[in-house]
Amino acid sequence: MYYSIAALLLASAAMLGAKGLAAATKPSACGPSPSTAAQTETAVPMMFTGALRVGGPNVTYSGTLQSIIKQIRAENPHYPFRNRTTFPITPGASTKFGDTGNQNNVFCGVGGDGWADKEAIVEAITHLRGLTSACYALPGPGFCGRISCSYNSPVWWCNDKPKIVDYSCSFFADFVQTITNECSDQWEK
Repeated sequence: MYYSIAALLLASAAMLGAKGLAAATKPSACGPSPSTAAQTETAVPMMFTGALRVGGPNVTYSGTLQSIIKQIRAENPHYPFRNRTTFPITPGASTKFGDTGNQNNVFCGVGGDGWADKEAIVEAITHLRGLTSACYALPGPGFCGRISCSYNSPVWWCNDKPKIVDYSCSFFADFVQTITNECSDQWEK
């Protein structure tokens, strides 16, 4: 099933509750930054830092989620990915940081047009939940990292803060899932 969410845009300020979450659509889904404002964002790789083995040193990888997972598997084929995806997310399971369970903090249909594959977005959620360390973005304002891009259905994270911002990768999964839950019903028609 397809939904009109070609891109999901997560602004770091929104994660802190300042602006709320935004969902955006973009025809060139895996192309440039998903800016809907003054086109001032710069596309940069998502970053991941964590230990690949218990007690091992931290390593840092950059790229899309899929390329980071590929790098991790090459280094440690037994990396303990977790698979905790549930769809749709229930209000009790929602991350409360930034009040993501509140529909007033989710803005659907921001910019662009196109279709996203629900299964590709759910795959991104699954991969994010599987990573047990931190995902982060370079200091902003206006740096957007492409977290995932499968089947023309990208997920972006934009950092508008003047410092590096990092969160548990599974934390991002809750935001992507909240946006998907809140917006997909509106665009299905």
